[in-house]
Amino acid sequence: MRDATAANGLKHVCKGRAGGPQGSALTCIIFPILLDGVLKETERRFPGVETKAIQDDVGLYGDPAIILGEGGALDFILAEFKKVDLRPNSKKFQAYTISPAEFQAALSAEQKRWLKRTFIITDPILQSQVKHAETLASEAKAAAADAPPATKAEAEAAAQLLAAAAEAMRATVPEVHRAFGITGCGTAVGDDAYVQDFLLQKERELCGDPESGDVGTIARVTAALAERSAHCAHTAIFYSLQSRVVYVLSVHLPSQTRRLAAAVDEALREAYARALGTDILNPEGD
Repeated sequence: MRDATAANGLKHVCKGRAGGPQGSALTCIIFPILLDGVLKETERRFPGVETKAIQDDVGLYGDPAIILGEGGALDFILAEFKKVDLRPNSKKFQAYTISPAEFQAALSAEQKRWLKRTFIITDPILQSQVKHAETLASEAKAAAADAPPATKAEAEAAAQLLAAAAEAMRATVPEVHRAFGITGCGTAVGDDAYVQDFLLQKERELCGDPESGDVGTIARVTAALAERSAHCAHTAIFYSLQSRVVYVLSVHLPSQTRRLAAAVDEALREAYARALGTDILNPEGD
Protein backbone atom coordinates (compact mmCIF):
# COMPACT_ATOMS: atom_id res chain seq x y z
CA MET A 1 0.00 0.00 0.00
CA ARG A 2 1.09 3.63 -0.44
CA ASP A 3 3.12 5.07 2.43
CA ALA A 4 4.59 8.57 2.26
CA THR A 5 7.15 7.70 4.98
CA ALA A 6 8.65 4.77 3.08
CA ALA A 7 11.74 5.26 0.93
CA ASN A 8 10.03 3.95 -2.22
CA GLY A 9 6.59 5.30 -1.33
CA LEU A 10 5.16 1.82 -0.71
CA LYS A 11 4.71 -0.38 2.36
CA HIS A 12 4.36 -4.17 2.29
CA VAL A 13 1.27 -5.29 4.20
CA CYS A 14 0.67 -8.88 3.13
CA LYS A 15 1.01 -11.26 0.18
CA GLY A 16 -2.23 -11.80 -1.72
CA ARG A 17 -2.72 -15.30 -3.09
CA ALA A 18 -6.35 -14.99 -4.24
CA GLY A 19 -8.81 -12.34 -5.29
CA GLY A 20 -8.13 -8.84 -6.48
CA PRO A 21 -7.04 -5.91 -4.33
CA GLN A 22 -9.64 -3.21 -3.74
CA GLY A 23 -8.96 -0.20 -5.95
CA SER A 24 -6.57 -2.00 -8.28
CA ALA A 25 -6.83 -0.85 -11.90
CA LEU A 26 -6.55 -4.49 -13.00
CA THR A 27 -9.27 -5.95 -10.78
CA CYS A 28 -12.11 -4.26 -12.66
CA ILE A 29 -10.79 -5.78 -15.90
CA ILE A 30 -9.70 -9.25 -14.81
CA PHE A 31 -12.84 -10.05 -12.80
CA PRO A 32 -15.28 -9.47 -15.70
CA ILE A 33 -13.02 -11.61 -17.91
CA LEU A 34 -13.42 -14.39 -15.35
CA LEU A 35 -17.22 -14.03 -15.39
CA ASP A 36 -17.63 -13.59 -19.13
CA GLY A 37 -17.44 -17.25 -20.12
CA VAL A 38 -19.80 -18.34 -17.34
CA LEU A 39 -22.45 -15.75 -18.26
CA LYS A 40 -22.34 -16.57 -21.97
CA GLU A 41 -22.46 -20.31 -21.38
CA THR A 42 -25.52 -19.84 -19.14
CA GLU A 43 -27.36 -18.04 -21.94
CA ARG A 44 -26.31 -20.71 -24.46
CA ARG A 45 -27.55 -23.60 -22.32
CA PHE A 46 -30.76 -21.90 -21.20
CA PRO A 47 -32.42 -20.15 -24.18
CA GLY A 48 -34.69 -17.35 -23.02
CA VAL A 49 -32.51 -16.48 -20.02
CA GLU A 50 -30.51 -13.24 -20.07
CA THR A 51 -27.49 -12.69 -17.85
CA LYS A 52 -26.32 -9.20 -16.90
CA ALA A 53 -23.46 -8.21 -14.65
CA ILE A 54 -21.80 -5.04 -13.41
CA GLN A 55 -18.65 -6.39 -11.79
CA ASP A 56 -19.90 -8.75 -9.04
CA ASP A 57 -23.59 -7.74 -9.26
CA VAL A 58 -25.03 -10.52 -11.42
CA GLY A 59 -28.64 -10.74 -12.58
CA LEU A 60 -30.65 -13.47 -14.30
CA TYR A 61 -33.77 -12.49 -16.27
CA GLY A 62 -36.33 -14.90 -17.67
CA ASP A 63 -39.03 -17.48 -17.01
CA PRO A 64 -38.91 -18.80 -13.41
CA ALA A 65 -39.40 -22.33 -14.74
CA ILE A 66 -36.09 -22.05 -16.62
CA ILE A 67 -34.08 -20.14 -14.03
CA LEU A 68 -35.20 -21.87 -10.83
CA GLY A 69 -35.39 -25.45 -9.63
CA GLU A 70 -32.82 -28.24 -9.66
CA GLY A 71 -30.71 -28.05 -12.79
CA GLY A 72 -32.02 -24.61 -13.71
CA ALA A 73 -29.97 -21.62 -14.83
CA LEU A 74 -29.41 -20.44 -11.26
CA ASP A 75 -28.08 -23.82 -10.14
CA PHE A 76 -25.85 -23.97 -13.21
CA ILE A 77 -24.31 -20.53 -12.78
CA LEU A 78 -23.65 -21.10 -9.07
CA ALA A 79 -21.93 -24.42 -9.87
CA GLU A 80 -19.78 -22.70 -12.50
CA PHE A 81 -18.84 -19.95 -10.07
CA LYS A 82 -17.78 -22.57 -7.56
CA LYS A 83 -15.39 -24.08 -10.11
CA VAL A 84 -13.43 -20.82 -10.18
CA ASP A 85 -13.62 -20.45 -6.39
CA LEU A 86 -16.33 -17.76 -6.38
CA ARG A 87 -18.80 -18.02 -3.51
CA PRO A 88 -21.80 -15.68 -3.87
CA ASN A 89 -23.39 -14.53 -0.62
CA SER A 90 -26.88 -16.06 -0.67
CA LYS A 91 -28.02 -13.65 2.06
CA LYS A 92 -27.80 -10.85 -0.52
CA PHE A 93 -29.81 -12.64 -3.20
CA GLN A 94 -32.99 -10.86 -4.32
CA ALA A 95 -35.88 -11.88 -6.53
CA TYR A 96 -38.66 -9.99 -8.28
CA THR A 97 -41.42 -11.59 -10.33
CA ILE A 98 -44.71 -10.66 -11.96
CA SER A 99 -45.91 -14.26 -11.55
CA PRO A 100 -45.59 -15.14 -7.83
CA ALA A 101 -47.35 -18.50 -8.10
CA GLU A 102 -45.05 -19.72 -10.89
CA PHE A 103 -42.03 -18.39 -9.02
CA GLN A 104 -42.90 -20.26 -5.83
CA ALA A 105 -43.69 -23.47 -7.70
CA ALA A 106 -40.38 -23.39 -9.56
CA LEU A 107 -38.17 -23.05 -6.47
CA SER A 108 -36.21 -26.10 -5.36
CA ALA A 109 -36.27 -27.08 -1.68
CA GLU A 110 -32.75 -25.66 -1.29
CA GLN A 111 -33.61 -22.37 -3.02
CA LYS A 112 -36.64 -21.84 -0.80
CA ARG A 113 -34.27 -21.45 2.15
CA TRP A 114 -32.40 -18.43 0.80
CA LEU A 115 -34.04 -16.97 -2.32
CA LYS A 116 -36.72 -14.53 -1.18
CA ARG A 117 -38.87 -11.93 -2.88
CA THR A 118 -37.54 -8.75 -1.28
CA PHE A 119 -40.12 -6.20 -0.19
CA ILE A 120 -40.78 -3.07 1.82
CA ILE A 121 -43.67 -2.74 4.25
CA THR A 122 -46.26 -0.18 3.22
CA ASP A 123 -48.30 -0.10 6.44
CA PRO A 124 -46.67 2.47 8.79
CA ILE A 125 -47.55 0.61 12.01
CA LEU A 126 -46.29 -2.76 10.80
CA GLN A 127 -43.24 -1.09 9.31
CA SER A 128 -42.40 0.54 12.65
CA GLN A 129 -42.84 -2.73 14.55
CA VAL A 130 -40.64 -4.74 12.20
CA LYS A 131 -38.02 -1.99 12.08
CA HIS A 132 -37.87 -1.95 15.88
CA ALA A 133 -37.42 -5.72 16.01
CA GLU A 134 -34.70 -5.62 13.36
CA THR A 135 -32.92 -2.79 15.18
CA LEU A 136 -32.89 -4.81 18.39
CA ALA A 137 -31.47 -7.79 16.51
CA SER A 138 -28.78 -5.64 14.89
CA GLU A 139 -27.78 -4.08 18.21
CA ALA A 140 -27.64 -7.52 19.86
CA LYS A 141 -25.42 -8.83 17.07
CA ALA A 142 -23.02 -5.91 17.51
CA ALA A 143 -23.02 -6.41 21.29
CA ALA A 144 -22.27 -10.12 20.86
CA ALA A 145 -19.32 -9.33 18.61
CA ASP A 146 -17.84 -7.11 21.34
CA ALA A 147 -18.73 -9.35 24.27
CA PRO A 148 -15.89 -10.72 26.44
CA PRO A 149 -15.12 -14.47 26.18
CA ALA A 150 -16.93 -15.25 29.45
CA THR A 151 -20.31 -14.01 28.16
CA LYS A 152 -19.81 -14.29 24.37
CA ALA A 153 -21.73 -17.57 23.92
CA GLU A 154 -24.69 -16.24 25.89
CA ALA A 155 -24.67 -12.94 23.95
CA GLU A 156 -24.54 -14.76 20.62
CA ALA A 157 -27.45 -16.99 21.58
CA ALA A 158 -29.52 -13.96 22.58
CA ALA A 159 -28.65 -12.24 19.29
CA GLN A 160 -29.73 -15.30 17.31
CA LEU A 161 -33.08 -15.40 19.12
CA LEU A 162 -33.72 -11.73 18.37
CA ALA A 163 -32.70 -12.20 14.73
CA ALA A 164 -35.08 -15.14 14.38
CA ALA A 165 -37.89 -13.14 16.01
CA ALA A 166 -37.34 -10.21 13.64
CA GLU A 167 -37.27 -12.51 10.61
CA ALA A 168 -40.47 -14.24 11.74
CA MET A 169 -42.20 -10.89 12.26
CA ARG A 170 -41.28 -9.74 8.75
CA ALA A 171 -42.47 -13.05 7.30
CA THR A 172 -45.93 -12.58 8.83
CA VAL A 173 -46.57 -9.21 7.13
CA PRO A 174 -49.72 -9.66 5.00
CA GLU A 175 -49.22 -9.62 1.23
CA VAL A 176 -51.46 -6.57 0.91
CA HIS A 177 -48.95 -4.53 2.94
CA ARG A 178 -45.93 -5.53 0.86
CA ALA A 179 -44.37 -3.75 -2.12
CA PHE A 180 -41.90 -6.00 -3.92
CA GLY A 181 -38.74 -5.10 -5.79
CA ILE A 182 -34.98 -5.42 -6.02
CA THR A 183 -32.09 -2.96 -5.82
CA GLY A 184 -28.77 -3.28 -7.55
CA CYS A 185 -26.01 -0.87 -8.53
CA GLY A 186 -27.95 2.10 -7.19
CA THR A 187 -31.14 1.24 -9.08
CA ALA A 188 -34.55 0.11 -7.86
CA VAL A 189 -36.79 -2.10 -9.98
CA GLY A 190 -40.20 -3.37 -8.95
CA ASP A 191 -43.59 -2.23 -7.72
CA ASP A 192 -44.21 1.52 -7.84
CA ALA A 193 -44.27 1.84 -4.05
CA TYR A 194 -40.95 -0.02 -3.77
CA VAL A 195 -39.23 2.29 -6.26
CA GLN A 196 -40.70 5.42 -4.65
CA ASP A 197 -39.50 4.30 -1.22
CA PHE A 198 -35.98 3.77 -2.59
CA LEU A 199 -35.98 7.27 -4.08
CA LEU A 200 -37.38 8.75 -0.86
CA GLN A 201 -34.52 7.22 1.13
CA LYS A 202 -32.06 8.71 -1.36
CA GLU A 203 -33.77 12.11 -0.95
CA ARG A 204 -33.46 11.91 2.83
CA GLU A 205 -29.82 10.88 2.56
CA LEU A 206 -28.90 13.84 0.37
CA CYS A 207 -31.37 16.54 1.44
CA GLY A 208 -32.24 15.64 5.02
CA ASP A 209 -35.05 14.07 6.99
CA PRO A 210 -37.23 16.38 9.12
CA GLU A 211 -38.47 13.45 11.22
CA SER A 212 -35.00 12.40 12.38
CA GLY A 213 -33.48 15.88 12.34
CA ASP A 214 -30.73 14.86 9.91
CA VAL A 215 -29.87 17.78 7.60
CA GLY A 216 -28.57 15.54 4.83
CA THR A 217 -25.21 15.06 3.13
CA ILE A 218 -25.39 18.20 0.97
CA ALA A 219 -25.99 20.60 3.88
CA ARG A 220 -23.69 18.77 6.28
CA VAL A 221 -20.66 18.73 3.97
CA THR A 222 -21.24 22.32 2.83
CA ALA A 223 -21.49 23.61 6.41
CA ALA A 224 -18.31 21.82 7.47
CA LEU A 225 -16.27 23.15 4.55
CA ALA A 226 -17.74 26.67 4.37
CA GLU A 227 -16.55 27.40 7.89
CA ARG A 228 -12.96 26.91 6.72
CA SER A 229 -13.02 27.91 3.07
CA ALA A 230 -15.78 29.14 0.76
CA HIS A 231 -13.63 28.08 -2.18
CA CYS A 232 -13.37 24.49 -0.91
CA ALA A 233 -17.10 24.39 -0.22
CA HIS A 234 -17.92 25.62 -3.72
CA THR A 235 -15.56 23.07 -5.27
CA ALA A 236 -17.15 20.22 -3.29
CA ILE A 237 -20.66 21.31 -4.25
CA PHE A 238 -19.84 21.68 -7.94
CA TYR A 239 -17.72 18.56 -8.47
CA SER A 240 -19.19 16.16 -5.89
CA LEU A 241 -22.44 17.02 -4.15
CA GLN A 242 -24.47 18.05 -7.19
CA SER A 243 -23.30 15.02 -9.16
CA ARG A 244 -24.30 12.44 -6.55
CA VAL A 245 -27.88 12.33 -7.78
CA VAL A 246 -27.06 12.30 -11.51
CA TYR A 247 -26.68 8.53 -11.73
CA VAL A 248 -29.91 7.91 -9.80
CA LEU A 249 -31.79 10.26 -12.14
CA SER A 250 -30.30 8.56 -15.19
CA VAL A 251 -31.45 5.04 -14.26
CA HIS A 252 -35.01 5.88 -13.17
CA LEU A 253 -37.87 7.35 -15.15
CA PRO A 254 -38.36 11.14 -15.03
CA SER A 255 -41.89 10.57 -13.74
CA GLN A 256 -40.39 8.73 -10.76
CA THR A 257 -37.69 11.26 -9.90
CA ARG A 258 -39.45 14.65 -10.12
CA ARG A 259 -39.72 15.00 -6.34
CA LEU A 260 -36.11 13.90 -5.77
CA ALA A 261 -34.80 16.29 -8.44
CA ALA A 262 -36.74 19.22 -6.96
CA ALA A 263 -35.50 18.46 -3.44
CA VAL A 264 -31.86 18.22 -4.59
CA ASP A 265 -32.19 21.46 -6.58
CA GLU A 266 -33.41 23.27 -3.47
CA ALA A 267 -30.69 21.74 -1.27
CA LEU A 268 -28.02 22.74 -3.78
CA ARG A 269 -29.41 26.28 -3.99
CA GLU A 270 -29.12 26.60 -0.22
CA ALA A 271 -25.62 25.07 -0.29
CA TYR A 272 -24.38 27.54 -2.89
CA ALA A 273 -25.91 30.41 -0.90
CA ARG A 274 -24.09 29.20 2.23
CA ALA A 275 -20.76 28.91 0.44
CA LEU A 276 -20.93 32.12 -1.62
CA GLY A 277 -22.77 34.35 0.81
CA THR A 278 -25.51 35.19 -1.70
CA ASP A 279 -28.40 33.30 -3.26
CA ILE A 280 -27.17 33.22 -6.85
CA LEU A 281 -29.73 30.59 -7.84
CA ASN A 282 -32.75 32.60 -6.68
CA PRO A 283 -35.33 31.89 -9.42
CA GLU A 284 -36.80 35.38 -8.97
CA GLY A 285 -33.43 36.97 -9.69
CA ASP A 286 -33.47 38.92 -6.43
